[in-house]
Parts: sequence; structure tokens; C-alpha cells
Amino acid sequence: MTRRGLVCAHRGASLKLPDNSMEAFVAAIASGCEVIETDVRLRADGTLVLAHDTWDVVDGVVELEALVDLARGRIGLDLEICEVGLERTLVDAVDGFHEFLIVTSVFPEVLQEIHRLTTHIDTGLVIEAPYDGSPLGADPFDLVDACNAHIALVEDVLATPELIARAEAEHRLLWVWTVNDGARLAELLAQPGVTGVITDDPALACELRDEVPPHPIKTPEI
Repeated sequence: MTRRGLVCAHRGASLKLPDNSMEAFVAAIASGCEVIETDVRLRADGTLVLAHDTWDVVDGVVELEALVDLARGRIGLDLEICEVGLERTLVDAVDGFHEFLIVTSVFPEVLQEIHRLTTHIDTGLVIEAPYDGSPLGADPFDLVDACNAHIALVEDVLATPELIARAEAEHRLLWVWTVNDGARLAELLAQPGVTGVITDDPALACELRDEVPPHPIKTPEI
């Protein structure tokens, strides 16, 4: 079977629209991409809202329920849990959502808790490059295996030719974030080892992907 890599809209089509806004989510759907990525936090009243940073959790931000309703029947979701402790609330919130769904986080314990709560949701570990420029210190796929995650979501600087080649050879699921440069998007989308790219400009990524011949790739069905 052949297929092209997935395009995932980072906080919606956020290059020109506000992060995690309904406008950005609607534009992402219109772009033709397969997945919307968003950040999930818990507001003081117990409502799950879409905000990357704690100071963004204010009245007026989009609630997760609104995005789930928008996405149902239209597009998949990548829900990044940005704090520990809201796993049960999130699992309950997405019950009955039948499109492609992954839960991701930088916190391995969050993904382990998701696995404890349900066997019906795939997970992905978000792996950042060290800020001091030092080596990662651990193999990305070892980190993924340690928390029983399904997908390695690596920062672009970590997506070396060697890691991409390993992903292909070992039939690993590898997503790369956050890529907005056209040349880099085209390069990654041409690689069989790259399962998906996360970008602020999903329309550009989809346009570039259309120019790439499909290749064999191990990826969840959308």
C-alpha cells in the first residue's frame, strides 16, 4: 500500500490566524490537511480549554468540546496534554469521537495514564531538543518505548537523516514539528520515514505534498 505523509495543522492554520482559535481550526479543515493539533489545559471551573500556556487559560478561549464538535466527520485530532492530571477528563470528553485521534504530551506519565484508562486511544511522545545545545541524552525511540507510546513527535532539529532512515527501516511512526519552511516541508514529505509533518501553514504543506509521488508508509488510517 502506498500513501503520502500526513499534514497536521499546528494549533490550526496558525501562521496567519490566532493560535487555537476557531478561525484557525476552520481554515485548517479547508486546507485539506488530515489532522489538527491543539493544546489542552484545564480551566479552574473544570472545563478543558485549548491553550498552550497557563496564562492563556482565560474566559473566551475555545473549549475542547467545541473543537470536537467541529472536527467530527471532518478531520482528525492531535490533542497535546500540557499539564498532568486531566487525563480522565480528556478521555471522557472524546468518547464517541470516531475520527483519527492521538493524545500527545511531553510528559511520559500522562501517556502512561492514558494507556491505563483506555486501550482505544493511540499516544505520541513530544520530544524537544535541549535548549543548551547538548546531546539529547536518550534515543527518541527508546523514550517512546519506555512510555508505551505509538508515535515519536520530534522537533525539526532532531529529524536527522539518520533518525528518518531508522524510522523507515524499523517501521516506526515519526512526526516532525513545527515546520514552516517550504523547502524543508518538501524535503520531509518526500521521505518514506516521515509519517507526518506538523506545520503552521497546512495549505502550503498540502500543496507541496501533492507534488510528491506516494510512497509506502506505515501510518494510522484517517
